[in-house]
Amino acid sequence: MKKRLAFLLATVMLLVGIPAGVLSVSAENNAFEITSPTEGQTMDINGFDLTFDQKYDADEVESCTVSVKNADTGKYAKEMAEVTGGKIHISSAELIKAGGAGNYVAMVRVNMKRGDPNFSSLRSFKVDGTVIGREYHFNGATVVSYGDSLVANGWENDWDDVWSTLLWDRFGFTQIVNAGVPGNTSTQGLARFEKDVASVTGADFVLILFGMNDHAIPMGGTAPQVDIDTYKLNLSAMADKVAAMGAKPVFVTMSYVDEEVYKERHPEEFLPPYTGAQNLIDTYSQAMREVAAQKGADLIDMAAACQAYDKAEFLQADGTHLAAGGQEAYAKTIGDYMAEKYPGGEKKGQRPSAPTNPDITIPEGGFDLMPQEGVTTSPEGMYGSNGKLVPTYNADGTVTLTNQSDKSWPAIKTEYGQMVDFNENPYLYYSLSGLDSTRHDGYNLRISLDGNELVLSDILGLTDDIRDNGTFVVNMRQYLLVNNLLSEDGTAVLDYTVMTYATWAAGDVSITLNALKFAPEKSDEPTGSATEPTPTGTDPVGTETTGTDSTGTAPTGTGGATDTTGTTASTTAPAKGDNPKTGDNTLPLLAGTLLLTGSAAALFLTRKASRTR
Repeated sequence: MKKRLAFLLATVMLLVGIPAGVLSVSAENNAFEITSPTEGQTMDINGFDLTFDQKYDADEVESCTVSVKNADTGKYAKEMAEVTGGKIHISSAELIKAGGAGNYVAMVRVNMKRGDPNFSSLRSFKVDGTVIGREYHFNGATVVSYGDSLVANGWENDWDDVWSTLLWDRFGFTQIVNAGVPGNTSTQGLARFEKDVASVTGADFVLILFGMNDHAIPMGGTAPQVDIDTYKLNLSAMADKVAAMGAKPVFVTMSYVDEEVYKERHPEEFLPPYTGAQNLIDTYSQAMREVAAQKGADLIDMAAACQAYDKAEFLQADGTHLAAGGQEAYAKTIGDYMAEKYPGGEKKGQRPSAPTNPDITIPEGGFDLMPQEGVTTSPEGMYGSNGKLVPTYNADGTVTLTNQSDKSWPAIKTEYGQMVDFNENPYLYYSLSGLDSTRHDGYNLRISLDGNELVLSDILGLTDDIRDNGTFVVNMRQYLLVNNLLSEDGTAVLDYTVMTYATWAAGDVSITLNALKFAPEKSDEPTGSATEPTPTGTDPVGTETTGTDSTGTAPTGTGGATDTTGTTASTTAPAKGDNPKTGDNTLPLLAGTLLLTGSAAALFLTRKASRTR
């Protein structure tokens, strides 16, 4: 009797057209559940498989049918359609033709050979008419590759070797946008979605690859930078945002690491009580698989595919980033999947030539942030370092920073207590030389404004920043305005700066700071057909953490991409601005803070690369 009443109630609700979002029948009145699609899922042109777990023996079942109705209009798109094998494919085009776009509800009925029929719970979903009729082909598509340095570049790989370029050769894209930022976690990636992904007109596919920095353990911490639950929420939000663009989200799991090499970069004392870095990374890959299944999104399992490749050819010397073999493997694995899943279409042409760098000239004037003799302090042990960072003030105005530690991340601090007018000096300019990827070098800068400590590696990628061979420009005013960190008159008090230089080399190692200032305007915008970076710095994933390799974050800062040859980038010598006042020589270790560093030089090497023919 309960089953009959449940079916009667469900049928009445279907007939009167109650919105799908409020359709429900108590679980105790249903013999089984619809397992996909997920509640409220939006369908695209390809539709999806409706599946359920009725769990009856075949000899008990007479027949199985599904009813699908537009809850907004009352029109049936499928009425008593036969189902076999516990699933039926639902076509968006078929639903649009029969019932139109809108909110839909589905219910499965299993007719038993003996006894009353059994009914599933109701499952609501949506059909978006704006994407119906749109066909998806990987050949000639507009693609966004979105993630960290495993997307951005390969640290030592140039434009010709990066997997996104190799895909372009094979599929002749209309456009590919490299929205990878070294050192990014999924949280940071989600924060820049509108700027770097949603802004791409006519995107067909968004390849999503995050996780290598999420799993990383901050210095002094015992848990990853982004916990599993937050990671899954971030990925889910990305999938929803991509679908809202009318594009297809395609998740790509992370490839493996070489744990023996990994431990050399991350001493045992920085690793929490997990059962190894690879096991921790694997939990994030599994989380991505689960989100993809929940969203009905495509998943390319690079974590599984990479097992067929030799690590010596797949990975670079750091045991994390992609060597040429790894780039080729990513391109093949992604390409093979997409070619089979989204065939057809026409190639639009071959990739353009390698990108050119902008020509940046640092303007005169502004507010100088260079270390100052007699003012800048360099205490031993800042941020937990086992040594100190010693500045040498050169006659040409540059400052040599010598890391006097053993594989550590010392810092220097300069106190100011002065007002900065960001209307007059909106851009942060800085120029570095000497960072070396073979030492896993990294550099980072912390700036405290009105008591708010900002980490440069977190800001990069969220403004219209540009770079040229070790010289970088960041729109600080834009960042401060967006984050409500600037007063109405456009000013803020500069409290202090902290510069960190990390290296995994033993003994005294130096880099050179050529310029650092807030100044009026950028002299030049990027030139050439694109802004895909040519790796010149260190760790491509951007920052190396004290925990597991975050494809790039390290215990200290992350840093500025520089010319690994040690040559100084072409700049105009900076003019001196206001002199900071003397400050104390201590800086308390801030609990829970992470100096993103290490291989972070590459963090600044990579910005969104958009190539349109």
